[in-house]
Amino acid sequence: LFQPVATIAAASLPFIFSSRKYKRAITPLDPDEYDRALTKIAETPIVRYRYTWEGNTGPPHIGPILELAPPEITDDGETVNLLDYSGLQHAATKGLARRVARVEQALDAIAAAA
Repeated sequence: LFQPVATIAAASLPFIFSSRKYKRAITPLDPDEYDRALTKIAETPIVRYRYTWEGNTGPPHIGPILELAPPEITDDGETVNLLDYSGLQHAATKGLARRVARVEQALDAIAAAA
């Protein structure tokens, strides 16, 4: 039974180094990047699937097909970098929060004018 090393390694990691002390060249995203992240996530198809080496037992997986996903979530074109995927989703959530805030402001303005 074949399982890629990356799958085994990712599944066995109990943590991912995320402290500032392990990072360099730290650059915050600007707010417009949150909006672009939301667009990228919204445009990425999500599918149910089974890996070619798996049987038909248990529930299928759910996620993106890498060739249809934003390039930010892969390092090698074959595997998903889960930390970057999570970061893109987090940025998209901030983009969604910005969009909701703009809608709320518009609704408040309409209510105030009425």
